[in-house]
Order: sequence, then structure tokens, then C-alpha cells
Amino acid sequence: MLTNILLVIATFFVGFATYQSYKATKAITLLQHKPVVIAWLREPKKGRGIYVQSVGNGTAFNGNVSCKTNSGSVNYPFTRMWVGQVYEYPIEGQPALPIGANDKTLTIELTYEDIDGNPYRNEISTDLSSQVELGQV
Repeated sequence: MLTNILLVIATFFVGFATYQSYKATKAITLLQHKPVVIAWLREPKKGRGIYVQSVGNGTAFNGNVSCKTNSGSVNYPFTRMWVGQVYEYPIEGQPALPIGANDKTLTIELTYEDIDGNPYRNEISTDLSSQVELGQV
């Protein structure tokens, strides 16, 4: 009887340890495939624009880059961005960034998904006042 009780307790602990191992492995796998997308302003002498880059460990899917100022907003969608890939916006045929002489802040909102369809969102605000004062925007 005591042997059966010890066997049941041991089986429970093995099952519990297996479940904990599964959860840890799943969490590590998610981190290994997590996309991270960032954006920054292009140098003013190259013209108004932004760079968007995937710097995470996973590919970003179904993304959108939304740029907003007081003068307006514009969206630049992307289907897939591989790890390390850099996109430059706007490209020929796309609307220009809505940066006016009185705009002091550009807000870039990045939305995208990982391979499993989990949504991600980053928002970056850039101070334009120094560039506007220098006539660089």
C-alpha cells in the first residue's frame, strides 16, 4: 500500500516537472522568434523620410508604419520584414511625410505581428524643432 502511495506521489511530481519544463521551453521559443521593429528619421540632406528596421529575433508580418504630425498623417504598410531588413519610406509613388514648418513632433506608430499572429505595437516620438529651426526638414 505504501509503495502505491509513493508511486502516485512520484508520478505526480514527474508530471508537474514535465509541465513546468514545457512552459519554460514555450516561453524561450516565443522569445527566440519575437519580432522588434524600430524607426528613425533619415538624414535631412537625403530628403524627408524615415528608416524602419527589424531588429528582433523573428520576422514581422502584416505591418503598418503610421506617421503623424499636426499637419496630417500617412500610412506605409508592409507585408513581411525579415530580421535585419531595413525599409526606407517614402519611396517613389508613396505620399510624403506630413511635416510642416510649424510641426514640432513626428509620431511614428509601428504595428505588426509575429509568425503566430500575435500583435505588437511600438510608438516613437521625434522632436522636429531643432531640425525646423535649422531649416533641415
